[in-house]
Amino acid sequence: MKIRSGYVSNSSSASFLVSYHNSLKGEKRLKIISKLIMLGFEETTAFYPDQYIKGDEKEITEDMRKDLNRDYSFFKINYGKSVSVNEFDVHSDLIKNKIPYIASCHYDQYVVKYDGKKVTVAINYGTLMLMGLLNNDLYRYDEDIYGKPVVEKTPNKFLKEGY
Repeated sequence: MKIRSGYVSNSSSASFLVSYHNSLKGEKRLKIISKLIMLGFEETTAFYPDQYIKGDEKEITEDMRKDLNRDYSFFKINYGKSVSVNEFDVHSDLIKNKIPYIASCHYDQYVVKYDGKKVTVAINYGTLMLMGLLNNDLYRYDEDIYGKPVVEKTPNKFLKEGY
């Protein structure tokens, strides 16, 4: 049985996206891709987390793969993963492996970006408004309830405290 201490998220949804690294070559690139696949990530053409839906991906053809090597290519292969429970396990795995990512978390209420050095958490104001979680007096954002709209944290502090 796994016992967790610190911040635990048991009921939410999150979509994670790791950008394709054209700048990474050879063994380093293969190592990161192998780790992502081991963590359950899949190739995707999505370019932001909300676009990624597991199993709803078109096939990536060989012509698309060839196009990746062109400087002007619009097409990119990224790696995506969606979870409906324990999203912090995915945050932890990516941060501990120093793999930069972006994620849409907790029913899209938060956007998380890890750049390899720091974690930036931004509250999605529009989603809070749509969910009726904001004060209806001009949809005022209340820092006393939700905290600062954008916060930067060290990876360790983020993994310990959460959002």
